[in-house]
Amino acid sequence: MKVKLKEISEAKLGYPFRERIVHNDAGKYSVVQMKDMGEDCQINTAKLYKVDIEKISPAHNLQKGDVLFQNRGWRNCAAVVPELISGAVASSHLIVLRAKSNVLPEYLAWYLNDVRAQGTIKNLARGATIPVISKELLGELEIEVPELSVQQKIVELERLRHKENSLVAEIGQRRDMLLGMICREIAGQSN
Repeated sequence: MKVKLKEISEAKLGYPFRERIVHNDAGKYSVVQMKDMGEDCQINTAKLYKVDIEKISPAHNLQKGDVLFQNRGWRNCAAVVPELISGAVASSHLIVLRAKSNVLPEYLAWYLNDVRAQGTIKNLARGATIPVISKELLGELEIEVPELSVQQKIVELERLRHKENSLVAEIGQRRDMLLGMICREIAGQSN
């Protein structure tokens, strides 16, 4: 069953910072920015900036399971907030999607990152220099919503794919280290 994104989620823009975001170790709030979303469309929570803001409306606080969507630039990645980050907010260059009960957040992120949806999303973008997708236009995107059991299977397959990619990358790094050690040993024996 295809439905519009606005029918299965609430959408809002991240917090509108009035100045450049500057890290402050003593800051009360963590900020998820576009730079915190990796090539694998996962949020790197270890390097979030901390900021000290006087008061933020509770409506801007992120919740576990929120889907963050990059609405500016050539890469429109969606990532699920993996855990409740105390006092975290998204920057205004991200759209925060809160899925309703009939949609798993991980499924929604997968769907938005899928090549078919990405093609449609690119067509929704406006602006020649830096393409931007408004939350209103994104809300018009049609999403295929299968039963929850099917969504869960897709989410599990996606989790396994990420794990495999991580393991393959680790094997490559270890192979490079081993070959480097062998080459250094051979070079040392030639003297």
